[in-house]
Amino acid sequence: MLIDKNLTSTGERLRRARILAGISTRRAFEEKYHISANTLQGWEQGKNPLSKKGAKRIIEALKREGLMCSLEWLMHGQGVPPRAFEKAEVVNEADLENLLSQMHLQEEQAIYQELQTFKTHNPHAIIITVSDDGMTPFFKPGDYVGGIRFTKSDDIQHYLGEPCIIELEDHTILIRHLYATPYEDTYTLSCTNLNAKQTPLVIPNAKIISAAPILWHRRRLKV
Repeated sequence: MLIDKNLTSTGERLRRARILAGISTRRAFEEKYHISANTLQGWEQGKNPLSKKGAKRIIEALKREGLMCSLEWLMHGQGVPPRAFEKAEVVNEADLENLLSQMHLQEEQAIYQELQTFKTHNPHAIIITVSDDGMTPFFKPGDYVGGIRFTKSDDIQHYLGEPCIIELEDHTILIRHLYATPYEDTYTLSCTNLNAKQTPLVIPNAKIISAAPILWHRRRLKV
C-alpha cells in the first residue's frame, strides 16, 4: 500500500486513511460509526482541529475496516503509515498486541537505518535520545535527534537562536536553544517548555565543548 509522504496536514491524512479503508463518503462513515459528516468535514478540511479523543475514535473505526493506523501518524505524520490487515487476523487482544509489536519493530528498524545513513554521510554527527521535557512540544522525551557537531566559536555563532545538541564542559549533553552573551566563549541555554520538570530553565554564561544544530529528528511510534 503506497502512502503519499506529502500529506502534511492531519486533515489530509485523515481523508486518505478513510478512503484507504474503503469508506468513500463522509456520510457513509457517519452512518456506520456515528461521527457526523459535518464534524468529519471540519477535521478533514482543517477548519476544526482533530482532538486526541476524536483521533482515537477514527483509529478504532479504521481498525474495524481492516486498516491499522497509529495515533502518531494520524496526528503528526510520524511513525508507520496505515497498513491493511485481514480482519480475521485480529481475533483477540493477544493477537492485536502482537501486531502492534511488529509495527514497533518495523519502526525501530527504520529509525536505525536512518540513523546509520545520517552517521555515514556526516563524520562529525552526534545522535542522542531526548531525555527530558525541556524542549517539548518540539522535542519530546524518547525522540531521536541528530546534528553536526561544531567546536569553534566562529562556527557556533551561525546557529545562535536555534535548538542544538550541546555538550557542556562537564560533558553533560542536553538540547537547548543557544544564545550569545556579552562574555567571550559563553552562551545562554534556554528551554522552550516553561513548565519543564528540569531546572534551571535557563543556564546563563555556560561554557560548552560543542554545539550541534539539530538536522535530523525522529519520533518513536505510538499507537
